[in-house]
Amino acid sequence: MLPYYRYYFGKKRNNGFFLEGHSVNFSRETYLEDANEWRVGLGIAIGVKVALTISWSIDLVVGGGFNLNYEPEGKKSEWKIVSIPEVYPRLGLFIAKRF
Repeated sequence: MLPYYRYYFGKKRNNGFFLEGHSVNFSRETYLEDANEWRVGLGIAIGVKVALTISWSIDLVVGGGFNLNYEPEGKKSEWKIVSIPEVYPRLGLFIAKRF
């Protein structure tokens, strides 16, 4: 789940360059333990949204974020196979139908 807020720079509503603040919430099953891990992150991004027609638009987003409950490998267990990184990228190219 990635809730976000965008602030657009320009005269047109929901169109043009924007600055985005977002949070990331996700969980995953661990491989060696019978538990789920819960992760939360905060980040920023910049991008552009262009209306192609009255009902279609395209967004390009570039940014990143920081994992708030990052744990380095070996802190909890020496048996971790995959570590969730401290920082994460936010890249996207979205084609959307406008309603």
